[in-house]
Amino acid sequence: TGLLDNAKRLLWNLQVIRNEINKPLIIISGYRDISFNKKCGGAPNSQHLQATASDLRVKDMSPKDLYSIIEKLISENKILQGGLGLYERESGGFVHYDTRGIKARWRG
Repeated sequence: TGLLDNAKRLLWNLQVIRNEINKPLIIISGYRDISFNKKCGGAPNSQHLQATASDLRVKDMSPKDLYSIIEKLISENKILQGGLGLYERESGGFVHYDTRGIKARWRG
């Protein structure tokens, strides 16, 4: 039940982001069980284990631009405060967003 409630809260926030950019979000990672989290190199205390995190891309939008939009929505109290990570890669990169309830920012 806790995981389902967490996932619903995350998905509601992702819909707000999608509405803001008016483009589909590509979710490249969402909930992970402990075994899969280890296999993909996730942190032992990853928000993905709690169904509160997603790693996102948007076609024809840089991760940096998506990160900025999410940061703006958080500052306007339109989505929940949480973790926001920017992962820029030559292969495209992605943005991590989670609904942990406290501010955490990083670049990976």
